[in-house]
This record gives sequence, C-alpha cells and structure tokens, in this order.
Amino acid sequence: MTQKNWIYLILLVSLGTNLFLAGYLAGGQTNFRFGSKPSESMHLKGILKELPETSKKQLAPMLQQSKETSRYNKRKIHIARKKLLELMSEPELNKDAVKETMNTIKTLSSQNLEISQVILYEAITNASFANRLKMVDAMKRKSRRPHRQKAER
Repeated sequence: MTQKNWIYLILLVSLGTNLFLAGYLAGGQTNFRFGSKPSESMHLKGILKELPETSKKQLAPMLQQSKETSRYNKRKIHIARKKLLELMSEPELNKDAVKETMNTIKTLSSQNLEISQVILYEAITNASFANRLKMVDAMKRKSRRPHRQKAER
C-alpha cells in the first residue's frame, strides 16, 4: 500500500471510531451491556426487594405460586406464538384459528399481569408508610427504556 492509502485507511478508522463513540454517548447507553437483562426497577422483584424480610416471608408462598404459574403461561404463550406463525405461513389463512390463537396469547398474558398485580396490591396494602416510600423510589428508578424518560421531560 502506498502512503496515501495508509492515510485514507487511518482516517476511515478514526472517523468510524469517533462516530461510534459519539452515538454511544449521545444515545445515553453508557450503562447498557449487550445480553444484560432489563432493569428490575419496574418489575415486581425489584419493587419487593425494598420490603423488610418479614413482609417478604409473608409474600413468599404467593411469589412461588406466581412464579410457577407465570412460567407455565410463558411456555404456553411461546407455543401459541409458534402456532400463530405456522397459521400465518399457510396458503389459506384460517381466520378463526388465528383469532383463537391470538385470544389464547391475550388470556395468558392477562393472567400473568393479574397475578403480579395481586401480589403488588398485597405488598402495598400491608407495607408501612416508610416501606411504601421505598417501593415508590424503586418504581421511579431509571427505567429500562431511557428514551421514554427523555420524552417525558
């Protein structure tokens, strides 16, 4: 390679690096790690960890039952989504089967949400004022979607 080509290569690498760093910093993704799980701040687990041990022990049976039910429902949702993809891939669309499958997904998702809400309700109504404030702080912590926070400002 000639000296001119080396200079172009170095400039191109430098430009790419600068664009990557600028996008990374401007995007507010400094805490993002690929493959990491979303923040717990708005999840039941993240909220309940603010409670004292006695409250956690009271909720433990409900949490265990909800975990099992939720896991079961998630498996069923996964199966229903696969079925939906299969139905969509057929030459003749079976509208009734598509609707039934989508209703199954909706019902299972609603069940999972309802279970979480019942547990959260129990935690809120049985918590002291100080513990409720801790739960509020946990809910206000940085969301897993930074762009939403920016839009709300």
